[in-house]
Amino acid sequence: MMLIGRAAITSSSDTILEKLVQGCNPLIDLMLNSYRSSLSVGPVLGVVDKALAAPDSLLQGCLDSFVYGATATCGALIVEGCVLEATTGWHELGSDDRQLLTLLAKTGQGSFETTVYLARSSRSAGSRWVCVDLMDGVTACLLCGAVPSLNDIQTSLVERTWVNAQETLTAAKANFPHNVPAALGSLPNGLVGMLIVNTRAQWATFSDVARAPNSADNQAGVERGPARNPDETKMALCTWYKSNVTSAMAEDLGRVVEPDTHLVGCSLREGYCCGAINKCYIARMKTARGNYHVATLFDASIPTFSLRGMTTQAFEGAEPFL
Repeated sequence: MMLIGRAAITSSSDTILEKLVQGCNPLIDLMLNSYRSSLSVGPVLGVVDKALAAPDSLLQGCLDSFVYGATATCGALIVEGCVLEATTGWHELGSDDRQLLTLLAKTGQGSFETTVYLARSSRSAGSRWVCVDLMDGVTACLLCGAVPSLNDIQTSLVERTWVNAQETLTAAKANFPHNVPAALGSLPNGLVGMLIVNTRAQWATFSDVARAPNSADNQAGVERGPARNPDETKMALCTWYKSNVTSAMAEDLGRVVEPDTHLVGCSLREGYCCGAINKCYIARMKTARGNYHVATLFDASIPTFSLRGMTTQAFEGAEPFL
């Protein structure tokens, strides 16, 4: 619907519609491949992928100027597929629209533009989704009208608005591929991965802690068990999270939950599970800025009674970056 529009779907012949649907294949492939992408949890949980990074006034100012200069509805700065900064208008879009637009930014090779039809505001009238590469892995995106042209945006507008941000963008990109900021400091011993979900804003961030230079184990030179594949870490956390929320929701409703039910923002039961090489803990955390679901994966050598306290420690360390 987003790439084709309701009018084309309802009025086109089967042959034309088949050709139009083929244009959606890159986005569909990306959604399927996200299950094997180390950091992407958005399509798995039905939310937007967010970078774990402290708010940056310089980058936010550059983005605001970028959006204003294009007289755009909203904009987002995306690093390695995760939203780093966004404007107010971006947060006013529907969760599904934000998720698909974020994924769409990863489908192009270099800078590109495409027409999109948003579920909330423009199912019939299309908008332009313009994605401009600022550097490898860093994309500035705009939701705008017919002007300015892509060439004008790439040249004069980018030069005016992002010229002073190159050093900051390079530093932001350095947090990847682990999605663990260097300023986060030392993380708990035995922490393998962490998943944080903002239930109100409908975003999630996954951090591959085991491979991050500033994890406590790496700093101490401690090796715990077999090497962890970040894809396996991510899927273990997502599976445990979805299982917990589904069970809690079924208990509240008194019936089986359908497989395609949107789960983020639903009930959650704090608890843990233990396996041969890992232990998982899931908890609710409340701050002045919102409510969060936090799932952590620890090495099996960590005492079970420590999981709650260590999960709280990890979340408190990450809170300034949410």
